Amino acid sequence: MPSILRTAYLVGPVVAALLLAPAATSQVLPPAELHGTAGNGAVVLYWSPSPTTGVAGYKVVRAVNEIERNLIQTAALRFKDETADNGIAYEYRVSAVLANGEESPPQSLPLMPLSGRLAAPTELVIASQGTSISLSWQ
Repeated sequence: MPSILRTAYLVGPVVAALLLAPAATSQVLPPAELHGTAGNGAVVLYWSPSPTTGVAGYKVVRAVNEIERNLIQTAALRFKDETADNGIAYEYRVSAVLANGEESPPQSLPLMPLSGRLAAPTELVIASQGTSISLSWQ
């Protein structure tokens, strides 16, 4: 793995460089199985614990067009966002956080809250064929 040049300076005709070892990558694993539901003005997220030992909590971030907003840091495995606006496509990101502040890469989930009820299907057709039934609609 190549070293990273952190500082370079000129000493007479010689250029000296301070090389440091590569930055360590995070060993904190993200939470597993992130999933959620979107309703009228709200989103509920659920996830399974990170397999990393010593996780102090989870950071939940909401992004719109790559502009992030930190929502909460919690020890729970569930979060309800009641500040979501209907019709806006959000990307929720959940990461595991250790007590020392080290953070996992996030798990991401796109969700869009919708208002009201969905319209009933139109032109509903039900067909029976032997022991099966098929449904179709517009």
